[in-house]
Amino acid sequence: MLVSKILEEICAKLNAAGVDYYVVGAVGAYLDANLPFLRKHDDLDILVNENDVNKLPAIFNDMDFDFYDNRTTSTKVLNSLGYTDGEHEVYARHRASNFHIGFFLFYRDRETYTIVEYYQENRVQKKLERTLPIQFFDLQYNTRPILFHGIPLKTVRKETIYKNKATMRRDKDMFDRQQLEPKIDYDILGRLSGLHNYRVTKISDV
Repeated sequence: MLVSKILEEICAKLNAAGVDYYVVGAVGAYLDANLPFLRKHDDLDILVNENDVNKLPAIFNDMDFDFYDNRTTSTKVLNSLGYTDGEHEVYARHRASNFHIGFFLFYRDRETYTIVEYYQENRVQKKLERTLPIQFFDLQYNTRPILFHGIPLKTVRKETIYKNKATMRRDKDMFDRQQLEPKIDYDILGRLSGLHNYRVTKISDV
């Protein structure tokens, strides 16, 4: 499965549906760094406004993907570090390969933005919200679109992914950091290191 082909098709459909989204993960970082996809990618990560999730099923109607929205049935768990482990709550899986598209969820207003996750604790569905002041959104994501094969799309900043992969030891994560390193803006990277000081976490029942 060629990630570039899927990226073109899915982003064209997201644009046409008016979905508020950002290409994230390693693919987004490579796009932001203006680097070719230097390794095989078995998935595509997209940050999508939770208010637009209802638009996603129709996007996959004529594609070879099965779409799932498991926000109220997620089997993810919260680990000892306060992060969730498990499969995306909202995702699409290709019918003929292992390729999948995982959607991270967010919402925002003029003052803040919030990353949303769902998980299960003692058979009770929980909603995890991590909120930051809106000025940090531009540190993590590019609000101006780039063109990928003529299709406008917005991406995560490469510094965000470079930082996130710092503690990962998989071969692909170390490879990505090595490729991204020459492109990193260390001023942005330094400012990202203090985000946890401003983050507000809320957990509620679904």
